[in-house]
Amino acid sequence: FTLNATDWPETSTEFSEDRGFLTRAKRAFDSGDVIFQEPPLVLVYPQRDPPWLAALRTDLKAESEACAWQYCMAVHCLPAHACRKPLPDGVQPLDDFIYHKVMQLCGESPSESMEPSLLAVITVRHFVRAAREEASETSAGAPDGSRPPADDVHRDALRDDGERQLARQLDAVASRIARNGFQVMDMKARPPTSADALFHRVSFFNHCCAGENSASWTFDGGSRLMTVRTSRPVESGDELTISYISKPWSNLARQARRRYLKQNFNFVCLCRACTRPLAEQPAASVGEERAPGVEQNKLAGLLRRWMTDEGRTVDDDEAAPDAEPRPEPTPPPAGERAAPRAGPISEGERLERVLRRCQEEGLGATRDGAAAALQLEGGHVGKTMIRLRRERSQA
Repeated sequence: FTLNATDWPETSTEFSEDRGFLTRAKRAFDSGDVIFQEPPLVLVYPQRDPPWLAALRTDLKAESEACAWQYCMAVHCLPAHACRKPLPDGVQPLDDFIYHKVMQLCGESPSESMEPSLLAVITVRHFVRAAREEASETSAGAPDGSRPPADDVHRDALRDDGERQLARQLDAVASRIARNGFQVMDMKARPPTSADALFHRVSFFNHCCAGENSASWTFDGGSRLMTVRTSRPVESGDELTISYISKPWSNLARQARRRYLKQNFNFVCLCRACTRPLAEQPAASVGEERAPGVEQNKLAGLLRRWMTDEGRTVDDDEAAPDAEPRPEPTPPPAGERAAPRAGPISEGERLERVLRRCQEEGLGATRDGAAAALQLEGGHVGKTMIRLRRERSQA
């Protein structure tokens, strides 16, 4: 796809070999100026799920709490040509123009030879059954009109090539949601509630650490518009950036925040704060940032444990902060298993390590859920633990 920037008078988008897409200002802005406003491509309120979608969300969470929302949102991102009629309750297909914009976002598309993920298969089975019940206007055998039998959500339950293609489509869309999704708060709703959203233009803004991002965003539930404003003066030609992370991670020393971004967003940060020469870096260490209500030595201990995960102090790119930053390697295609990062550690050993740490921390993760999270994180134990902790905190 090519980006159509003809209707973007304020910004331009370009591609960089080392940093992917980036956005530049086409004119000067003062601090606090509105750069643009845009509506969401897709906006989903989980609290408003129809019964079949609520049941799908429950079943997906049993496999992976961290990824369940991505597939629940993906069913709202399908084009008309990918959906059989009638559609399940609460689902409207995207028109081709909006779907085209969704697929422009950064993400992976599985090839025809790849098997769909288990999460995609589960989603297809719920989707197809809900559509069938919509057609028959009955919920015989399922009083809540939602949950298929256990054997109906098995990987082998895909009945034909059409369902297999739908599952691959869901994997492709979910990959883009995982990398570009926003969680927004609708303060105009009663009661105020959160929603999952995809936006187009702001998704081409890169990240910048340590409060040096040049822009920030807000969402208004009444108008359903995201407003992107400058957070400092910007000259024409300057790159526009936002922060993908909040405090305390955004204020940590470079070594710690780069590790956090690598584990949670799968890229090595090359922002202006992280590529500044070592002599110009602020004097800070991993344990220097203090969180309200947490003793400094306790916070430092937690951070040191996190930084020494898997027996390594830092990632290779962080071990030599004066070295030239390396671009992030291309991630493996969806559905393929990533090679081990270092050392002769098998996938089974990595899974046992995750399960042992889950038991130690009382996370209560199932074996299947831990295995799914480990696969989604490319076999990285530390990143998997971050994902599982986040799942537990959001439960």
